[in-house]
Amino acid sequence: MLKNSRKSKNKNFFLLAPAYHGATLLSLVLGNHTQIISLGDTLPTNDFDQVCGCGSKVSQCEFWQNIKNTIPCEPSNKLLPEYYSLIGNKSINKVAVYLLLLLANKVGLKFHNNSFLRTYTAFLEYVRRYYNKDIFIDGCKSINRYLSVKASKNSIDGVLYLVRDPRAFVLSAKKSLGISVDEAANIYNSYHSHVLMTLNFLKEKYLMVTYEEFIGNPEDVLGGIFEFMNVDNENILLPINKNVHWMGNSSLFKFDGNLYENQKWKEQLNPDEQNLVMFKTAKVCTKLALYG
Repeated sequence: MLKNSRKSKNKNFFLLAPAYHGATLLSLVLGNHTQIISLGDTLPTNDFDQVCGCGSKVSQCEFWQNIKNTIPCEPSNKLLPEYYSLIGNKSINKVAVYLLLLLANKVGLKFHNNSFLRTYTAFLEYVRRYYNKDIFIDGCKSINRYLSVKASKNSIDGVLYLVRDPRAFVLSAKKSLGISVDEAANIYNSYHSHVLMTLNFLKEKYLMVTYEEFIGNPEDVLGGIFEFMNVDNENILLPINKNVHWMGNSSLFKFDGNLYENQKWKEQLNPDEQNLVMFKTAKVCTKLALYG
């Protein structure tokens, strides 16, 4: 590997975005950089035997099995443990954990000795040794994981915050989750409101990137990301390296380095649905400055 001209020792970044925002694609493209480790959605799901970017199932992938066998985890059948369990109800627990971690980060309280953070730290050390790179992007998209890691000895050097036209998100959520336009718009509002509030409340260093700009003007967008992360400007619009053990949608296995605009919402959402989305998300979109 060529010697990097910019100092890049042990930096950690987070990529935050809801589902259906193109975060996995952005993560994989950034992973083509010679200084950056970026593994798509970062970790396999615990729900089924996912296919790794190398083409093998996680249960048969040497990379992931080495992690499972060398990094202690409780329970042992998971690659990473759950964050915290304060309340039995999963939805309420998620909110409770969010509030606890937000407050802990605000007052400077640090967590050092719990199974999630011990395992996560060991995971970071492992992937840095494996890829011989120092800059890591966590693409899990979870606000609670971001807060968990931030409230630990693992410093966070910044957040890449990906946003997308709400109409595109609503169409994808409607088709994939079988929910209404109204419900999908509420999910969009909730996630982005929480991210904006969290980042601003904690005075986090972050760079907002829009999916549409990334697709339409990738060189400039990537150049801004390189500057934000203080890494060399490289051509990374390339097919995904088969040696990268990434997680994410299998449709990206065929990514050839070219970016294509997708505006199916213009045909597949009727005018009333489009207007409803714009009305429901107007406040959040104004905060995101999506429309000038």
